[in-house]
Amino acid sequence: EYFRKELGHDKVADPYFVGIKRFPVKVVHIDQLDELVSSREDEKQHVAMAELQRLARKLENNAPKVLPHAPTVTTFTEEVCMNLIISQPSPGDAVLIFHSGLGDINEFCNSLHKKLLKLGVRDRYRLFIFHPQVQSEHKDEAFLKSLKRTIIIANRGVESSLTIPNLRLVINFGINKEMMYNSAKRISELSRQWCSRASCIQREGRVGRVSEGTAVHLFTKEFYETLPDFGPPEIIRIPLAKTFLRAKEIGPLLGIPYPSHLLSMVIEPPSFVQFSTALHDLAEYGAIACNPQHKISEDADVTLLGKFSLSLPLDLSLCRLVLLVILFGCPLDGIVIAAATAMYQDVFSMPMKIIMNDLHRFCHFLTTSTFSRMKYDDGCYSNLIMILNMFID
Repeated sequence: EYFRKELGHDKVADPYFVGIKRFPVKVVHIDQLDELVSSREDEKQHVAMAELQRLARKLENNAPKVLPHAPTVTTFTEEVCMNLIISQPSPGDAVLIFHSGLGDINEFCNSLHKKLLKLGVRDRYRLFIFHPQVQSEHKDEAFLKSLKRTIIIANRGVESSLTIPNLRLVINFGINKEMMYNSAKRISELSRQWCSRASCIQREGRVGRVSEGTAVHLFTKEFYETLPDFGPPEIIRIPLAKTFLRAKEIGPLLGIPYPSHLLSMVIEPPSFVQFSTALHDLAEYGAIACNPQHKISEDADVTLLGKFSLSLPLDLSLCRLVLLVILFGCPLDGIVIAAATAMYQDVFSMPMKIIMNDLHRFCHFLTTSTFSRMKYDDGCYSNLIMILNMFID
């Protein structure tokens, strides 16, 4: 629609629909739990199904209390999820759970582990965590068929890139952790957000690829209708300073001298606050020159730092760090630290007891990881210096 508006209807082809679920998927929201039935003969599954029905009645009577509108995983939704895990899958089936951050995933795994032990059914399940910060040599086992029930807890990173054999159930908490620009702090930071409807559809499709199955969203159908169609575009989620510089560079080539005019033409333009903050950031870091009256203007000249930063895939502050360390004659240290700062994950392994059945093996990995950190930190108590020492070594 955007290109038809800009270029004319006669120059834009009709849209094509690409992709379809190969198998039917039953979509259930948390206020539709009564649509789930369990024909299993197993007593534990009957008990879990009865508990699901009790939770459904509780939700019907106290929906505002048990389902907050803030993007938070509650005790209620976790309880529903655990009972789904116990009541629904048959031996050999796989269940994929979309959770949020690593901390939440770890807490949920610990709670699930305790509940399965309490019921005496822990040996029926295989647990796996799929997260960029969790390195596990056993991940490949999740794709092998097993007589046990396979439970995979993952973040949003696998919603469009994972095909699991025998997957019969997808459970979606509906919460993402993603980088969002904080205009008050003038930085991008990880924050919890409700996922979009497009993301929910992607998650449902995990089960539709290999077999028919069920997708359960742990929020109501009514709330689902209030979710945005798509997630926020990157231009809104990240600092605008470098994008502003790029617009300043290519705008004149298009006959648009002012960056704000060019950026206001995109499908979802940034806010005025982002424009203003970007301009002040550029001046503060020295990427554009102020006029003699110290006034900041869009038509200000771009400095050496501004031109240099356009060649690096880093935030403006880190571009300045790289330029300064080059000028001061210590490029190696500064470039490594800038690269380490730009990373959003730990370079060291993060062993987790929940995914290691052997306690001695877990203790060995934990000890090795801890002593590696201590060795490279060398008493500096600095993650960046620790990574620098590791790189030099």
